[in-house]
Amino acid sequence: MLRVIHRLQPLVPILIVPILLLPSAGRAETPDPPVQPLSTVTATPGTPSPITGRTGDTNPELYAAILPEHRERIYAQTQGKLSRYRITATVEPRGSDQPALVSGTLQLRYVNETATPRDEIYFRLYPNAPAYAEAEMSVSSLSVAGSPVVPVLSVDNTVLQVALLDPLPRGAATDLELTFAATVPVRPMQTYGIFAVDPSTGTIALAHWFPLLAGYDESGWSLHPVSRNGDPIFSNTALFDVRLRTPEDWQVAATGIESERTTAGGVTSRRLISGPVRDFTVVTSDRFESISRDVAGTTVTSYLHPERASGGEAVLNYGATALSVYNELLIPYPYREMDLVEVELYGAGGVEFPQLMLMARSLYANDHSRNEHYLEFVTAHEVGHQWFFAMVGNNQHLDAFIDEGLVEYLSTDVYFTAVHGAETGRRQFGLEVLLWYLGMLRTGRDLVVDQPTDSFSNSSIYAAAVYAKGAIGFAEIHDLIGNDAFFSALRHYTTDNMFGVGTPGALLSAFEAESDRDAGAVWTLWFEQENGAAVFDEQDYQELMVELGLR
Repeated sequence: MLRVIHRLQPLVPILIVPILLLPSAGRAETPDPPVQPLSTVTATPGTPSPITGRTGDTNPELYAAILPEHRERIYAQTQGKLSRYRITATVEPRGSDQPALVSGTLQLRYVNETATPRDEIYFRLYPNAPAYAEAEMSVSSLSVAGSPVVPVLSVDNTVLQVALLDPLPRGAATDLELTFAATVPVRPMQTYGIFAVDPSTGTIALAHWFPLLAGYDESGWSLHPVSRNGDPIFSNTALFDVRLRTPEDWQVAATGIESERTTAGGVTSRRLISGPVRDFTVVTSDRFESISRDVAGTTVTSYLHPERASGGEAVLNYGATALSVYNELLIPYPYREMDLVEVELYGAGGVEFPQLMLMARSLYANDHSRNEHYLEFVTAHEVGHQWFFAMVGNNQHLDAFIDEGLVEYLSTDVYFTAVHGAETGRRQFGLEVLLWYLGMLRTGRDLVVDQPTDSFSNSSIYAAAVYAKGAIGFAEIHDLIGNDAFFSALRHYTTDNMFGVGTPGALLSAFEAESDRDAGAVWTLWFEQENGAAVFDEQDYQELMVELGLR
């Protein structure tokens, strides 16, 4: 029998976190929030750049989205080291059946975090990719250190190359300014609907809505065409200071916190501050209601449409529960807010962004005859990405499994065992992991997990390999090194790579260091080899179907 079937047997005992799924607070329009005072964080001078005489932005106000008990530590860790986006933008809805417009200015203080001097940098204009359907983005009036420059577009107009005036040393900073405009399409079926106008509600989802610095890691700049599988972007941590204008009666869910709000002439302007994050995402609607709950100082908010009230309440319960579980198992979530936002998605149950998750409105009816816990699973999965993707990044094009496979394991076996007990944990692992993987093996094929996302022929094969087989690999490592070492390794990996870019090697090293065990053979077996199709037996699949009550 294939070894993965053993996952239906009792697991290594895991920490049980007692959580009550309490009734949610009543729904209400979001009130004007009070401006929270900053803790006493004092900026300290950085080392001046020999070219520009400046470092990154050290303004403590930019860390207002961090919980007070974590703010001073995170400020000290990152001050002057992160690029800062200062964006002033206007969202113009034009009806639920018409594309929306977003336009504005971006002032970027770019900090060279790479290992060598740079004479050029790159932005990504993701809406220009063919996968974004009728979306488009343009850039004009670009300057570097006050001098106009002419950028060069390439890769389906999704890569904007900007030449700097002088080579920029490592750790030094320079200022760029540009204007941009973007068209947001109605109901695009590609890219899950993360940059879209929903024709049924008029809600506007704005992911990757401004020119974003291209991701950079040990392999260099990430300039490949937008992936057809998985997450389209890879980006590094930065600070965002955003002033967003919308019609007066439109609500906004966004990365970060709202620190200011003014209304005049039918337009509301909000100042939104993120703290250190990898991206800045906005959803706006004139029909949103919201409900919230406090979890260890973090305000968890569910944004919903009134006809999906019960689903929105369930998502709030599940999101608050998942945050509590992961706070105990991993390291504490350091931000003041976490938002779960109901939108229309296509081909995805949820999509993660820093401090904000898009949740498919089709799931809010919670009519899942095959899996009564499906909405809870999707919510727990997206919340898990706040640790693996958001706090600790990775190159999602090259190494997607170290966030997706790991989070898939945490949100099935681990989360459901912690909240509902071992039997439910095993069932969810069977439904969301084993069934997918054995289904792939039934076709007579197995795939290497650790390979670029576009190496997979389609999204179903990608999911079966990266999510399902990847999750099994992490479950096997958990079994090998034991409960204490497994979670200690994840805590150390998160702490050591927080706001940076994690790698497969760093994660494997953490497991081995905390356990004093050689996990290389298990890692290679599950992530770097094709190991299942040759030994697959149809009886394995049929026994799993019976075990899960599907036969």
